[in-house]
Amino acid sequence: MERYEFQFLLGRELLRLVLDNRLDEIKSLPKKFESNKEQARKMILAYLGALSFDERIEDAIEKIDERPVFPLILSSEERVETLPPCPTGALYRDREGRVKIMQRGCISCGRCTRDGFASYSRTGLVKSLKLLKSRKKVTALLAPSIDGQFNVGNSKLERTLKQIGFDKVYNVKYGAQMMAQNEGKELEDCIKCSTWMITSCCASIKELSLKLFGVIEDKHSTARTPVEYTSEYIKTEDPDNVVIFIGPCLAKIAECHRNKNVDGVLLFSELEMLFSVYGVDFSGDYYIKEDELASLSRRDGISNAVKGFCSLPAKSISISGISRNTMKQFSSWTRGEKPDADLVEIVCCPNGCVSGPGNTLRVRRNC
Repeated sequence: MERYEFQFLLGRELLRLVLDNRLDEIKSLPKKFESNKEQARKMILAYLGALSFDERIEDAIEKIDERPVFPLILSSEERVETLPPCPTGALYRDREGRVKIMQRGCISCGRCTRDGFASYSRTGLVKSLKLLKSRKKVTALLAPSIDGQFNVGNSKLERTLKQIGFDKVYNVKYGAQMMAQNEGKELEDCIKCSTWMITSCCASIKELSLKLFGVIEDKHSTARTPVEYTSEYIKTEDPDNVVIFIGPCLAKIAECHRNKNVDGVLLFSELEMLFSVYGVDFSGDYYIKEDELASLSRRDGISNAVKGFCSLPAKSISISGISRNTMKQFSSWTRGEKPDADLVEIVCCPNGCVSGPGNTLRVRRNC
């Protein structure tokens, strides 16, 4: 059984227990996956927010409400011959060949969680489920890359989200327009001053700039992210509204953790599990073709939007998919070299957010 399918089956069982208030039964869940019992235990601990795989499942259950949700990728510490790809080199093997991770170099891109069982990421699944079960008004804040995830049109997806407990549904592409407008004005100023600017909605790039490359932060536009603009608007309209961001990105959990206007986070893959628990099946619905996917979540999507709000001719380049080679390119910028562009768009995942690590089972198989 491939990882994605195993994660879906395990996550669905975990969701059922949480929704039924049967948390005490979670500790017995690994026994249902006899051939992958140890992997199941580690994945459950990650979902429960454990800080180490040394922790017992029952202890992690008791501490769920105490721990803030932030992305922490836990390495499996299994012996491997080849390390999974890591753009920052945060993964390494110890003397016994076990996978280890240096947290100070991790940007939560999630690339190491894709194949095999080299690492596991803590998510906001359990906390978001508790919010959804509360009697408060809950708003779903959707990343634009949700288009095409579930083989269904946006209007039916919105109705389904409301059927399973959400009161309102917003898409952050409205905030993306506000970001593009502000960045368009900044880009004009950069061109007039013969300098250049970076644009990115990618939370992994934000983590990269904070931890390793100050030049990215120095050149990044001052505009806020689409999630910040949209969630602020929702809270201004109704301060008591609970906001749950739903997207494909592990690093976005870090951004939402710092954002007082976002209360919870779900990955697309976790929403897929939730739909399955409620018996929602979109397999026979209309298929959204590739060319109909939201342009903002694709390569060049943001830079094209920004240039649309700039009154001066602007040259842009896109860096899509962070690798060791692109890291060298960033290093050259710290030495004063200038890219051959007025605007540089950077996203961590190849082809943009549509290939993020938190996508649905169907989409992840094609990424």
